[in-house]
Amino acid sequence: MSDLTELITGLPCFKAPSNITPLGGGITNTNVTVEDEDCKYVVRIGSDIAEHGVMRWNELALSQAAYKLGISPKVIYHKTGVLVLEFIDAYTLDEAAVREPKNLKRIINVVAKTHRGIGKYLHSPILTFWPFQINQTYMSRLEEDGSSHVSKLVDMKRQLEVLEIATGPVELVVGHNDLLAANILDDGDQLWLIDWEYGGFNTPLFDLAGLAGNNGLSVLQEQQMLEQYFKQDWQNYWRPYNPLFVKNETIEGFNQTGITGINDLITYDMKYKIELGSLGLISTVSDYSNFCSMLLNSGKFKNKTILSSQSISELIKKYADGPHAGDIDFPGVYNGLGVYVLNDPSQMDFKAPSGLYGHGGYQSTEFFIDPKNKIYGVFLNRTLTKYNHRYNFIKSVYDSF
Repeated sequence: MSDLTELITGLPCFKAPSNITPLGGGITNTNVTVEDEDCKYVVRIGSDIAEHGVMRWNELALSQAAYKLGISPKVIYHKTGVLVLEFIDAYTLDEAAVREPKNLKRIINVVAKTHRGIGKYLHSPILTFWPFQINQTYMSRLEEDGSSHVSKLVDMKRQLEVLEIATGPVELVVGHNDLLAANILDDGDQLWLIDWEYGGFNTPLFDLAGLAGNNGLSVLQEQQMLEQYFKQDWQNYWRPYNPLFVKNETIEGFNQTGITGINDLITYDMKYKIELGSLGLISTVSDYSNFCSMLLNSGKFKNKTILSSQSISELIKKYADGPHAGDIDFPGVYNGLGVYVLNDPSQMDFKAPSGLYGHGGYQSTEFFIDPKNKIYGVFLNRTLTKYNHRYNFIKSVYDSF
């Protein structure tokens, strides 16, 4: 602390610095508060960290631009390794505060203001923060250093490629790129963003995904966030958004429900041997049709018994009243073993018979089996939808008869 005190007292921006007090946090730098002539300041001390893409000239340029935009404290003084900022009398948000609906709306507005306005106040080049390149850089360094984890890098590189392909072409904005709760301040009148060391050009989806992943937003909050930011249906951005989602307790690309949309865009290439977990079957119409044909024919496919008739009976037996919570717009059914079974067609305006059963997937995939009329239907959509696709699919089939 003595060396730090000596450094701070020697800064020309101060006349009689006192009450030098360490601040919490500061993983890549040291932060202290300083009082001088009835004013309070924050001093950030840190060097470049090239391996993490942290360059202090970049942090300075963005901090100055963010101040001019009105979302960050003023830069009072700077020299190599030192940044002096005005102190904002505010409280630091925590994750629970970020998740509060009234706060989350305000935060999204500040993020949108940043993305759409900070570039006007930049007068020098800044870095690009592209997470896939950063990960590639980390892996290259592990290889060069002979890390004990090198054997894992082949699969990691494949996963990284899959994620980048899934993200696709992006819009570029100037982002903060480190939206931890600790980097958001609230003075009661407005929100402030601090700590611009990872700032730079990026897709706006990265800041939104970082905000969600770092602060435990629910899926519904994520969808509402996308709609508020883009003023469009969240589904328009769900596919490129998911590969950028990161949560500390989960694998990259998976949200807190354990569901990922990444596999929706994976090319069916044997080199992509990535485990995708909870989304279930990845298939084609013809292959899915074989499965449905087997169910329709009492468990037989090409004269071979795959499931016994007793197993089919157990499948469609009533285990619980329906519909379940996710299908409240599809009444007149009960719940079998992993399938819905239509037992009261009068509750819906279509001509399908009682006894029809089926199942739907997370990304709006549907199949139904009609034992009475000896038909089945397969609907592969691969898109998260808000409309009642199950009802409309079945109705359109039976209305065509």
